Amino acid sequence: LNRKGWKATINSDVGGSVSKIFDNKIETYWHSNYTHTGATVTGHDNPPYYLEVTLPEAKYISGIILAPRKDNSNGRILTTDILVSDSDDGEFYCIYENYEFENTGVEKEILFASNILVKKVKLEINVTAGGYGTLAEFYLLTENEKFNKVSYDEFKENEDANRLYKLNA
Repeated sequence: LNRKGWKATINSDVGGSVSKIFDNKIETYWHSNYTHTGATVTGHDNPPYYLEVTLPEAKYISGIILAPRKDNSNGRILTTDILVSDSDDGEFYCIYENYEFENTGVEKEILFASNILVKKVKLEINVTAGGYGTLAEFYLLTENEKFNKVSYDEFKENEDANRLYKLNA
């Protein structure tokens, strides 16, 4: 989706860096708050971090892409809960709990098996590499015309029915 007019808030931020998740520059990133003396880190906020992205209007989406920090593994998201809401004042609905990622510099694609209406997306980032939080870019995938539009209640059932499973040989 076009990210024009998107707003982001987070509970831990250094220097207003949360806006960098929309700047189309993979080399810049949001970083959780920390203190330092010279090159020595003297303290930092620990997870969980709560990133909330608000769209100008509700849209159907078919997935999320999180682009991690490339230059250093510290701060990369390893586990997050993903919540969505279809309005500014609506209740959040958890669509994924403890979603896990490998600690690589590769974009993390969360592809849905259906389309879901969102006005807000909230990441509750529970585990990160090194105890810091970082994220280079945040994207939402447009509606997939081949998929059904589902309610929040139907989403989990549809995801479970269409999930790909890795089988051990």
